[in-house]
Formats: sequence, structure tokens, C-alpha cells
Amino acid sequence: MLYASRDDQGKIIAITNSPAENNQTELTEAELIEFISHSENSGTYETLLTILDTGIIRVLDDLVDILVAKNVIMFTDLPQEAREKIAERKRIRQQMKESNELMVDDIL
Repeated sequence: MLYASRDDQGKIIAITNSPAENNQTELTEAELIEFISHSENSGTYETLLTILDTGIIRVLDDLVDILVAKNVIMFTDLPQEAREKIAERKRIRQQMKESNELMVDDIL
């Protein structure tokens, strides 16, 4: 979880991994993307893409599930390496769900 320090107008002025101050609030993914997209640091574009890639990966996970469920493709049609990666992600997401660590964004 990421936390934001904000100025008097609510604008994000700093981001941390843990709530170091009492006035820090949890940071939503949308707020993080907005903050990074307005940064002038050249490395922020890569960071922004990495954040967005996480969402796309979840979409692709769900897309494969739908295509397999509708018999459009067979799971075994995918390359072995892809099947292994998808199976590992499913296993980890299931463990997160069982331990109540799954966020709303993780299941969308």
C-alpha cells in the first residue's frame, strides 16, 4: 500500500511505502497515475507504464479465462510457458483471496 502526504489543498506532495506521518492517507491507483503523469522526471514514464501494465495483465488473465470457458480456445493451445505463468498467477491470486489480501482492483 502506498501513502500520500498532501498540502492544504489536498494536492499530493510526497508518496511513501508506509504511513510515516499521521496526516498521510492511502493512495488510490488513479491518484498515483495522475501524480506520476505530471512529474517531470524522465523515469516516471517507465513507472507509469509499469503501473498500467499491472492492470492490463489482470485483464488478460480474465480474457483467457473467458475464452477458455466459452470454448473459443483450449488452455492447452497456449504455449507451455504461457500456461505455467497463467497457472502461477491464478494460484497466487487464489492465495491472496483466501488470506483477504486481495484488493478490489485485483479482482477487476
